Amino acid sequence: MLEINETVRMPKGDAKIIPFVLTDEDTGEPLDVDNISITWKLEDTRTREDVLSLDDDGVQITFRDSSTGKVQIKIDTNATNELDSSDYREILQVTDSDGDRTTWVGESTFILTEDG
Repeated sequence: MLEINETVRMPKGDAKIIPFVLTDEDTGEPLDVDNISITWKLEDTRTREDVLSLDDDGVQITFRDSSTGKVQIKIDTNATNELDSSDYREILQVTDSDGDRTTWVGESTFILTEDG
């Protein structure tokens, strides 16, 4: 289980670490994040276009801890330089070793502002 409901504000061109804690919906126990596939992206709230993801340079998973289910995604300095200052939505998708996929769509926004 995961809720993405915190508004993130980030000046264009800054670095940002985004933490997530993933738990099993049935047991409440932390997910074994070392044995799952994780996809993360930002979607433009106006156009629904994917604008930034783990497939892009400057965006990567920097931390996984299966004992807590914690994952950190880092957006490097300058990875957002080419994006518009606008509102975006985070989408996180997890696929387990059985191929079962779960997708969380942010309820709030990821706000990219003009350079700090």
